[in-house]
Amino acid sequence: MKTIFRFVLFIILISVSNVAFSQITILDAVAVDGDGDGYYGTVEIRFSTNIDDSDVETSAITENEWIFSLDPAFSDSLYADDFYSTVSHIANDNDNNDDYIQFVFTTTQFASSSGPIYIRYTNSNSTVITDQATTDTLFNFTLYASRDLAPPVIASVSSNATVAGALKIGQSITFTVDFEDAVPDPYLTILPLQYNGQNLNWSTSNAGDTYIGIYTVVENDQDRITPLQLTGVTAEDKDGNISTSFNGTDVAKTIDAHKPVILGVTSSASGTGALKVGETITFTVDVQTTELGLTILPSQYNGRNLNWAAVSGGDTYQGTYTVTEGDQDRVTALQLTGVTATDIAGNISSASDGSDVTVLIDAHTPSISTVTSDATATGTLKIGD
Repeated sequence: MKTIFRFVLFIILISVSNVAFSQITILDAVAVDGDGDGYYGTVEIRFSTNIDDSDVETSAITENEWIFSLDPAFSDSLYADDFYSTVSHIANDNDNNDDYIQFVFTTTQFASSSGPIYIRYTNSNSTVITDQATTDTLFNFTLYASRDLAPPVIASVSSNATVAGALKIGQSITFTVDFEDAVPDPYLTILPLQYNGQNLNWSTSNAGDTYIGIYTVVENDQDRITPLQLTGVTAEDKDGNISTSFNGTDVAKTIDAHKPVILGVTSSASGTGALKVGETITFTVDVQTTELGLTILPSQYNGRNLNWAAVSGGDTYQGTYTVTEGDQDRVTALQLTGVTATDIAGNISSASDGSDVTVLIDAHTPSISTVTSDATATGTLKIGD
């Protein structure tokens, strides 16, 4: 919760009734929720010169002189209950008769997250505020605050990547930063700006209640074999107040930002002739990076499963076609084309075509249906018949 409000002050409604005195001005003011209960407890004010504390103390609890409100029209007002000369937020000062005063409130009328707070002072002449030499006086004024001193407070940093697995190219993680502040701030700057080298583009869709940043895996981002957490998250408000750093801890997904690369598709069928039933072709897919678990497609050649398997720990993949009776005959060489490799994360390589198959396929064994002769009549064949 933002508990301290600094006031950028300007003075209006200047009274000219006290022409015998010069004017005391207000340099700064801070409203404080000192005990963290969510309500203003004190207001500290700094004057342009040392003032007589007794003048302030007398008028501090006079309702027709010092009035505080969250409404610039003062339709709802709060009056101070007490006065002290000790201050700690504008400065660390506990001397008497100086330029700092503190008003104390015991009411829970104004939530400290609902600023800015407005302050009005009316010089009643009977209890004027003067400096220690009584040559200057504080004239009537109404002032307001536009900047707070309290930094945002991050309650949590979470992600939607809490289930184990690997993100592939084009997939994303959404990070959410939530705050403890009761009144949202739609003008925060969230850091870091990037995750794994890509911009998060932080934004809010609920007036600052939460901020969302999205990381999308781009090809050639750094791979992450262990989950990468979003750490060192801070929020800075428009006044330059920066929150305490917060670390996210719930990312469970790894990142695979590199699709497989096929270097070549070759076969063992670069000779001449035709393959007969039972003979085979072995296809070899060479990949750039040794990697187990790749899925090679197509899964079939000439209607038969190739049963791809990793060789040498994933340096290459091999699939074997065996000519089976009844397969389609090929009177021209059939190439293995449109070959792709898909990694475990789901990244798919560019397609590659084989071109070295030169053998044909004869998948039909000759079939003898009948054996006949011209010796169907009875009798005996002689020499020469």
